[in-house]
Amino acid sequence: MNSRYLSSAVGVVYGTIQKLAIRKEILQAVGEQYEVSVSAVDSGIRRMVDQLEARPTAEWLAFKEKSGFADEKPTTGKLIYAVKNYLQHRKGG
Repeated sequence: MNSRYLSSAVGVVYGTIQKLAIRKEILQAVGEQYEVSVSAVDSGIRRMVDQLEARPTAEWLAFKEKSGFADEKPTTGKLIYAVKNYLQHRKGG
């Protein structure tokens, strides 16, 4: 479920060129989609990051390096926008 929250959050920001307010505009939209609170969405994404950080794979470490937070644990907002940028880069635009 945590990865679904992240996927949905990326979907919210993917269609816009402007920066959105993480909690109000992104997490709230995801929460409404899944009928859960904003804090549940935020917590779910943070738990997923915690799991990735606890047992980092080569892919996770490479993603962090390319995204500019190799030496830090990404926040929910940084992760959402990093995934968006990664997908846009892979798509070629």
